[in-house]
Amino acid sequence: MILPFLLPLLLFFSGCQQSPPSQITTFEGTAMTINYKVTIGHTLEPREIELIRSIVNSSFEEINSVYNRWNPKSELSKLNQFQSTEPTPISINLYSFLERTGKFVELSEGRFDPTIEPLLVLWKNSLEHNELPSEKALAEAKSSVGWEHIHLENGQFRKDNPLTQIDLGGIAKGYAVDLIVERLVKSGYTNILVEWGGEIRANGHHPEKRPWKVFIARLNDSNPDHSLAEIILEDEAIATSGDYNQFWIYKNGNATTVYTHVINPKTGHPLAIKKHSIASVSVLAPTCTEADALATAAMVFHDIDRAREWIAKIDPLLPKTEFWFVTRDTK
Repeated sequence: MILPFLLPLLLFFSGCQQSPPSQITTFEGTAMTINYKVTIGHTLEPREIELIRSIVNSSFEEINSVYNRWNPKSELSKLNQFQSTEPTPISINLYSFLERTGKFVELSEGRFDPTIEPLLVLWKNSLEHNELPSEKALAEAKSSVGWEHIHLENGQFRKDNPLTQIDLGGIAKGYAVDLIVERLVKSGYTNILVEWGGEIRANGHHPEKRPWKVFIARLNDSNPDHSLAEIILEDEAIATSGDYNQFWIYKNGNATTVYTHVINPKTGHPLAIKKHSIASVSVLAPTCTEADALATAAMVFHDIDRAREWIAKIDPLLPKTEFWFVTRDTK
């Protein structure tokens, strides 16, 4: 596992030079309000184009119908709406995925926690009115937060607090990318680059017989000529989590604090943007599911020294994983 260097705030630009049209085909669209791009490095027949579109569409539909908490008809939403503490049977796919999710919760020592939504909603509603939540409101929200409220056994799901909600947004995007890549490979396509909302996974190589490449770019500047780093993807995935997607400015007299949407499950408080705080984390891993969850967890650290200690601890379990940390004061 490697922590190569610190860079200024980053965004991803999936860069690849164009090959002759007959050798590369790109499929672009929007799924669940997020743009995606699927690049196939093969010469395709018309029937193959329809097959690939079908694989992409069916994969996104599976994510939407099973794992998307924003879809009120999804299987996950029905579990969130379930008010009983009695066990209920769930699909094999969701059961297996929740088991896998629980392992990342454990690996992150609770920093990656898909039950965090009540705290996020509370802080968002308060900060939008330039207020801080009361201790009572915080205690009520925290009482339903924690993966320990989720129980999986013999194909059944149970939550011991009926108010506990699950949001898989910090891992399901990566899983969707994995599904598409793995299903395309199974169908015989080996040179693939898939990107959805900044989560990226590559397989095989570019038609020019070189590896697929992505670039770490400067904020608001996606020009690859200005990029800060070039990342080679060889049957690997990369995901990024940052504090710049949503934030609120809280003013208390002459004091001003900028709070991000990143909630620390351990404290129940959002992270504040400071001079030395972590602005974003990118994780390179064998699968996008793994990269997504680890990037989400790593963003919770208040400083890079604590993050390094955690990475050193989990290093034996994740030998093929690399982390890039970006701090606010990096030049």
